[in-house]
Amino acid sequence: MKTNRSAVASAYVGIDISKDSLDVDVAGQGPERYANTAAGIAELVPALARLPAPVRLICEPGGGYERDLLEALRTEKIPVRPVNAARARPFPRARSLLAKTDAIAAAGLREYGELLRPAVLAAPAPLRQRLAEFVRRREQLVRLVATRHNPILKAFYQRLVAAGKPEKLALAAVMRKLAVLLNRLIKNPRFKLA
Repeated sequence: MKTNRSAVASAYVGIDISKDSLDVDVAGQGPERYANTAAGIAELVPALARLPAPVRLICEPGGGYERDLLEALRTEKIPVRPVNAARARPFPRARSLLAKTDAIAAAGLREYGELLRPAVLAAPAPLRQRLAEFVRRREQLVRLVATRHNPILKAFYQRLVAAGKPEKLALAAVMRKLAVLLNRLIKNPRFKLA
C-alpha cells in the first residue's frame, strides 16, 4: 500500500470483508486486495498504520470473517467502525455504480465514512465477545438442523409447511415441540422419543 503523507487531516479507509479477501480503498489510491488470513492481516495493518493520522476504518460486519482483522486493528489502536450494510450500500448506487464488486463496496464504505463521519465504537468487553460467539454458535446449531435430520421433527415440520404455514412459524413450532420433549426427558430420563 502506498503512503501519502500530504496535509490530510484524516484518512478514511473502506474495507470490504469476505471469507477469502479484504478489499481496501483509500482516497487517492487504487483499490488493493489482501488475503483474509493471518499473513494478509499482518501485511495490511502496518500499511494502515503508516497512513496519515487519524486513520478511520469503515467496514461492514462480515458474518464473522471480520473478527481477526478487528482484533488486529484494535491491538494496534487503529480506530474502526463497523456499519450496517443497508446504510453504506446506497453510496455507490447514488453514483450509478450498480455493479456489486468488492472494490466498489470498499469505495462506498470509504465515502460513507468521509461524508457521515460515524463515531468509532469501543471494543466489546472480552466476556461480551465470548457470549456473542456462543449465541452465534447456538443459532447455527438450532437453525433447521432438527428439521433435516430428526425423522419425527422433520415430518412434523414438513406437515406444517405443506398445510400452508410460513416456514418461520413452522420452525418456531418445531422449536417449541423440541423444548417440550427436552423438558419431558429431564423429568423422565427413560422417556422414548419414538
